[in-house]
Amino acid sequence: MMQKNKVKVVSNWRDGWRWFSTWAMLLIVYLTLNPLPPEVMALLPPELQQKMIAVVAMAGFVLRFISQSKDHYHD
Repeated sequence: MMQKNKVKVVSNWRDGWRWFSTWAMLLIVYLTLNPLPPEVMALLPPELQQKMIAVVAMAGFVLRFISQSKDHYHD
């Protein structure tokens, strides 16, 4: 009999709202649904204006690898 693959959720999923990468993903969703006003976009360098979501996504990717555990802050 073939066993179905089950999705395994991380043990600390309840802390997910605190993770930097989660906030980056939420910001991507927000920016996709609610573009920044033209006045705010004009304050950004032109090359960044067109790549805003990509920059946030890359930041989220990088931030995913930063330790955010409570033990980390007590070093």
